Amino acid sequence: KISYNLGAETYVCRLAVAAGSTKCEDGLAKAAQIWSAAGLDTKGASLIDGSGLPGNLITASNEADLQIIMAKRPDAEQWRAVLPILGVDGSLSLVQPNGPAAGKVFAKTGTLGSGDLFNDRLLLGAKALGGYIAAASGRKLAFAIISTNSVFADINGVFAANDDVGKVATALQQAF
Repeated sequence: KISYNLGAETYVCRLAVAAGSTKCEDGLAKAAQIWSAAGLDTKGASLIDGSGLPGNLITASNEADLQIIMAKRPDAEQWRAVLPILGVDGSLSLVQPNGPAAGKVFAKTGTLGSGDLFNDRLLLGAKALGGYIAAASGRKLAFAIISTNSVFADINGVFAANDDVGKVATALQQAF
């Protein structure tokens, strides 16, 4: 349950090859066709490659729509099984491990960070969490939380931001 950005980028390259091209960026047109055929609005994202790294953007609404579409597929359980679980494993193992939502939030994290060399601090361009919540009421929710443009004095702030999105997910899990 780790992020595999290189694998995602390779997938876009394979789409290009399947379409008869040797240019990885040509796979993005095929990816857009796949998204559209699945019912996703491609205007809710801006992709320059498959990595998920800087230059790739997705709206919270589009992310939630993706999760809803995936939940309706025959392989939905396989999809959910690869997502880190809040307080249990993967990139969420240390987030809210003793909280009431531990084991009930299945989500992919996203983090874009860089150094602010001008002020000797860290810029967190984006901190995101998207997936599913098994709500306290028994409902199953698709969700996306995205925080942008945070600045921290040191790495501890980045870890706190990760915990903060976990707190928001916990609040959703308990409220719904």
